[in-house]
Amino acid sequence: MEGLIDEMERVIEAYKLSGKPTDPLALAHDRAWAKLQKYYQLSDNDYNLYAAATLFAPESRMAYFDRNWTGQLAPYKKTMLECVRREWVNNYKPLQDRVEMPPPLKPSMRDRQLGRIPVRDKGDQFNTYVLSSPSELAYSDEEHVLAFWDHDKCQFPQLRQMAFDLLSIPATSCSCERIFSSTKKMISPAMSSLKDDTIELRECLRQWLKAGLVELQLL
Repeated sequence: MEGLIDEMERVIEAYKLSGKPTDPLALAHDRAWAKLQKYYQLSDNDYNLYAAATLFAPESRMAYFDRNWTGQLAPYKKTMLECVRREWVNNYKPLQDRVEMPPPLKPSMRDRQLGRIPVRDKGDQFNTYVLSSPSELAYSDEEHVLAFWDHDKCQFPQLRQMAFDLLSIPATSCSCERIFSSTKKMISPAMSSLKDDTIELRECLRQWLKAGLVELQLL
């Protein structure tokens, strides 16, 4: 989302410098920027979903936010990290490992200069993962990101389920809405007696076939 905002601001500034601030495309960018800003600000209420998905991409981790959340965004890094850590402690961290969290450490002058967030317990898998150097993947696509977490030798088995839950959330609802249209076509008048579970199974198989997860074996 930050990338879209940056690109829109770059184009808007280019139109202003060219002396064409009222150009139809410039006005369209202005309106799009305003709408995107609205949803961007709303995303601040869902750090545990929005930012955590980026945090759990092994090529990003906390280094992404240290690199991109600078200037006016820098103060939000601490809030974001505490929110995601709270989600981990409350819903995913094994009960035997849970202890009352001590108050956060105050950042030193060096921490403030580097934009770092001091962490008290580095033995925790969450802290170890987010503060580690980003991993290099062969490709930066969804399949390789999920493969990192699904690997038998994954160094963070306790974080695995949280990563899967966050990374499996669709970026938009478009694909989900298309399934409704696809299912409607399936239920013709001649097939109106199909039960709910049968419709669900057929649509699930259809999506698996489209994604190449299964192959149709002709008898």
